Amino acid sequence: MDVAGTTREPEVRAVVSTVGHGAELHDPPVVAAADESYMSDEEVMESDTAFSQRFTAKHLREVAKIKLNPSKRRYINETAFGDLTSISPFTVPHDLMEWLTMNIDTDSRELRLSRTKVIVFTRDMVKKVFNIPSGNRPVELFKRHEHCELHNIYHKNGRASIAHTVDVLHRARNDDGDTTKRSWVLLALATVLNPSTGNMVPLEYLESLEEMDKVTEFAWDEHVLSVAMREVKKCQDKIKSQATSSFWVGGCFPMLAVYFFLFGIFLSIATCFCFL
Repeated sequence: MDVAGTTREPEVRAVVSTVGHGAELHDPPVVAAADESYMSDEEVMESDTAFSQRFTAKHLREVAKIKLNPSKRRYINETAFGDLTSISPFTVPHDLMEWLTMNIDTDSRELRLSRTKVIVFTRDMVKKVFNIPSGNRPVELFKRHEHCELHNIYHKNGRASIAHTVDVLHRARNDDGDTTKRSWVLLALATVLNPSTGNMVPLEYLESLEEMDKVTEFAWDEHVLSVAMREVKKCQDKIKSQATSSFWVGGCFPMLAVYFFLFGIFLSIATCFCFL
């Protein structure tokens, strides 16, 4: 099942080559029960973990539950980011996330499970998990020193915090569809789809969110996957360098774990049918 509760079938590809150069294959960890806490501005990283993320599906779900009235929900559903209003709160056990991270070949976007089975991470996978737009245009970003008038809406005291963006969404007029849609997409990016290493909303995405009627033209699925692979590679390099302190990473790593679980369910069903 995906994060919205829909059953999906993952892509599985047979291969004949051995483990690629991207990562050394290790034994998978024992999966412990995941709690449902989410990161806040005051959260302190635990010192016994290699890396941490600010992915917080629970936070986004609570924003949808508390801050959205029916009118605003209708506007959000027009953006094709509407399924995220019902995202299930979940976290991934850290041992599992670290194992997945170290065994992904970021060049081929593959997680090799054996000599003959590999999970291929594709933009279609992102679409199946989150049901976000899958257009043909590359997502456009403002450069570091570029700004537009929309920046002023989300800046407060020199920061573009998640908390302030939630307030912008809540205070938007019921007939202000563009502000409602834009604020929701920014929050989805900051908490689930492409969280950064800080508790800020990524205002560089306003380049692709200026005209909200064109949001579905962009390849959001490919962009989310590309960022995740880039951050996985950074994380691999940091761990292999035997970093002595914990560190934050960006990108949507839990999405990769969701697909891993889907693959396990699919493989178990396929195995059962083989013995019928």
